[in-house]
Amino acid sequence: MRLLRRFGLYALCLGTLVVVRVLLWLTRYQRIMSWLVKPCQAKANPQRRSAVAATVRAVSRSAKLVPGASCLTQTIACQAILSWRSIPSTIEIGVRYNEDETEQRFNAHAWLMWNGHAVLEAQEGNIDSFSIINSLPTPTREIVR
Repeated sequence: MRLLRRFGLYALCLGTLVVVRVLLWLTRYQRIMSWLVKPCQAKANPQRRSAVAATVRAVSRSAKLVPGASCLTQTIACQAILSWRSIPSTIEIGVRYNEDETEQRFNAHAWLMWNGHAVLEAQEGNIDSFSIINSLPTPTREIVR
């Protein structure tokens, strides 16, 4: 049963990554968010740590099978899947300027934050060297009692 559940999570992540990758070629981020990301409660539940870790691991591993699955593709897919499980997160986008001896480069990177911690960073190294230019939290919904 556990193996079947894990296979289902990996299949969901792979499918979501493919959809996000194609949508990033075709449309704007705002449209993708409105289509894929479900509004959640604003407060993160620290007891969902294992669900977050399993989802992040599955997205990271599945991304190796999707051509062009950049850090932005991975973070959008992971945020969407977490929102379907009512787990809020925030995509942060940062930039940095590298001056090497051979060339000067401007780099951008996206990573996913959950409960104040970076949970999906991809392969860009230390995110502290990036200046955050935008934070994109999961849309929130009001709790009706």
